[in-house]
Amino acid sequence: MTNHHHNTAERGQHSIPPPPDHFPRRSPGQEAATQPPLHFWAARPPWQNNVERLTAPIYRTDPDGTSRRYDWRVRWFLDRCDGADRAEATKAIRAVFRHPRSWERTGVRYAQTRYREIANVVLRVVPDGQTVCGASAAGCFSWGYEADGKIVAEVEAQYMDRPDVWAGIWNMEAGGHSTFTAHDLYINHPGYTCGVMGDWQAMACAGFYPTSAELEQCARWLRGETPADYVHDH
Repeated sequence: MTNHHHNTAERGQHSIPPPPDHFPRRSPGQEAATQPPLHFWAARPPWQNNVERLTAPIYRTDPDGTSRRYDWRVRWFLDRCDGADRAEATKAIRAVFRHPRSWERTGVRYAQTRYREIANVVLRVVPDGQTVCGASAAGCFSWGYEADGKIVAEVEAQYMDRPDVWAGIWNMEAGGHSTFTAHDLYINHPGYTCGVMGDWQAMACAGFYPTSAELEQCARWLRGETPADYVHDH
């Protein structure tokens, strides 16, 4: 699903093409489908400061009463918001990061900051066809293009009207790619049929949020427990 454009160690892009108009109905238990292992960068990528270890854990209680412990933090900054109301876009992004099935289950707290200079990832909501990846991308993750070296995750504003697609793109770009340096799995693993790091059909199968298997593997990556055969040169 993702297209790679001119990727080097210093600069690169991952683009997500437009989604289909409709997705098949999700079946109970579908998430349990066999998944190949996630692949991560063999060495820390150019955005090596994308996740911070907290000096002391933070505890939060979700609206449903679930208690969470956070040992890590990613600070995000909403830079550009064109084609959508900024307040509504901010609320919709927060909803993705705070969702009960979000990447925060790995122990990473996604915290908004008002200051770009301390952000780990810069987010942008842009008009149709205006991501760094070009006119054919619904979403884009890029590094090496900003003067200050920031990594950028972008989503087209039109997808605020499709909460499933909106969530899927942010979860792949600002989560899987940015936080955990996970590769886009469907390139070399056509059997990856259910997961947010898969193609659109795999995302739909997973409900557009990371599966238990994806969460477990990324939590192990944070702890430095990723097996050697799970890491690859980009």
